[in-house]
Parts: sequence; structure tokens; C-alpha cells
Amino acid sequence: MKTKITLAFLAFTTLSGCVPAAFVAGAAASGVIVADNRSFKTMTIDKETTLKAQVKINTDAELKSAHIGVAMFNHIALLVGQAQTPEQSQKAYDIVNQQPNIKRIYNEITIGSVTSQEQRAKDVWITTKVRTRMLAEKGLHSAQTKVVTENNIVYLLGLVTHSQGNLAALVASDVAGVQKVVTLFEYLN
Repeated sequence: MKTKITLAFLAFTTLSGCVPAAFVAGAAASGVIVADNRSFKTMTIDKETTLKAQVKINTDAELKSAHIGVAMFNHIALLVGQAQTPEQSQKAYDIVNQQPNIKRIYNEITIGSVTSQEQRAKDVWITTKVRTRMLAEKGLHSAQTKVVTENNIVYLLGLVTHSQGNLAALVASDVAGVQKVVTLFEYLN
């Protein structure tokens, strides 16, 4: 049973291009306290909403030929991936839009062929490298930033100050393999 749950988690994080939960789990196991500007309730709602939307997208018959991931931070959703038609992109958007507690949706789904498993693995690796570099960057509060990589493009979401957002974008842009950094931050102050 534990193996099935682990495999389901790995499949979900690979589909969504996100692996920050692994870093949070690792940080918790090592005794490091990770600060997040969101309340526990907001974090829980974000996680539940993301999971519900991703499951609906993954099980929708019209979206079987698409590769679409959902990420969320502070009730702001990000859709990434590839759809073969604009209608598929709109369908995914509509599924996410039907979820409660969403303030805004960024639809970054591209129209075209879906990425290969090799590209998806590269995206996971890029996300891992970005998160690692952010954790190592002095003065950067990386727990306040969600990193999503899709087709070598890094998307940054979070609740940050302008200086923290700029530093996070700078660090991400300096990672090998990153073609572009898109900031979708909410700014404090």
C-alpha cells in the first residue's frame, strides 16, 4: 500500500512538474523549519483544490490526448502543459475555474504536441535544481515560492516582496536548462 501511495505521489508530481513537497518533507525530517506566508488553512485548501482539479483533468475523456498540470499558491492557479486543440485548453481552464476558492487562473497551456517523457523528466530535474539553488541562496526565503517547470520554462508563484521576487527570478534564470522564467507573484507591501 505504501508503495502505491508513493508511486501515485511521484506520478502526480511528474505530471504537474512540481517537486517542492519533497523538499518540504526533507526539510521537516531534518528538523529545518520552513516558513510560508500562507496560513495552514490556505495551504491545505491549495493542496486539496490542486488535487481535485488535477484528478478531474486526468480523468476527463476529452483531455486524454493532452498533458496538463495544475499548480496553486495562495488560491492562484497555474495551468501548464500542452493541449492539441484550443478546446482542450478551454476545457481544462473550465474544470479549474469550477473549483472553489480560486482567485485567479493563469492559463499557460500551449497548443501543440505533448512533451515526451524525457522532456518531462528534464523539467522535474530543472525544478529540482532551481529549488536547490533557491534553498542555498543567502537571503532568499525560498519556501514562499512555488516552482513549476514545463518544457524548460520556469514559472514562479508566491507571496513575496519585490526584492524577494526579483532574487528568486534571478536565481532561477541562472540554472542550466532554463529557457525562460515567468513570474506570477503576488507582492507584499
